[in-house]
Formats: sequence, C-alpha cells, structure tokens
Amino acid sequence: KPASNTINMETKTIVQTASIADEEKMIKYIQHHDNIWPEVKSGLKKAGILNLHIYRVPNTLQLIMIIEVEYNLDLDQALGEGSDYRTCPIAQKWEEMMDDDFHGGWKRTDKIHSSDNW
Repeated sequence: KPASNTINMETKTIVQTASIADEEKMIKYIQHHDNIWPEVKSGLKKAGILNLHIYRVPNTLQLIMIIEVEYNLDLDQALGEGSDYRTCPIAQKWEEMMDDDFHGGWKRTDKIHSSDNW
C-alpha cells in the first residue's frame, strides 16, 4: 500500500534547448540560476512544474532543459503569455531578463527515440 502522501499521476517530460551568446553570459546565467527568485520558484510549482533541470553541454554554450509535468498539462498555457505565472510582475521580469539578456527563448525538441517500445 502506498504511503498516504504519495502522489500517483501520469507525467510527461518536455525537453527544450537554448544557446547562450558567450562564456561571460553563461557565467552570469548560471549565477542567476543559483539564486532563482522565490516568486519564480513558487510560480513554476503553482503552474504545474513537477521537476525542472537545466544542463549545459560540456565545452559549448548550449543548454538543455528537462521539465516534468502532469501528463495533461499544456506548458504553453501554464507558462505562456496571459498565464497566471506571467501575470506575476516578478516572474515576468525574470522571464524577460532570461530571454532578452541570455538565450532568446527556449526551443522545444521532438522525441525521435524511446526505449519505452523495446
């Protein structure tokens, strides 16, 4: 029997990529993400983000973001323009800073292989 606080739900993983312009900006980007503003953290959780990880491809300026959400969550609706998340002025300022100063926005990837079907 699962513990009473165990959440049993189907999830999906969304993978996105972005590039940073240069190493100096990469260092600043990492520093910002070492100190994410509390309103951004709570807003992402409230919007339905279960887990979010950002990786850097070694020796490049390429980033990979892996997001886990409930299966039926529409990420664009949850985090896009007009969402509750974007109506928070602090979260909006964070997202604009990331897009304008660092990577210009994330690009969604397409899954081309999965071991789920082996």
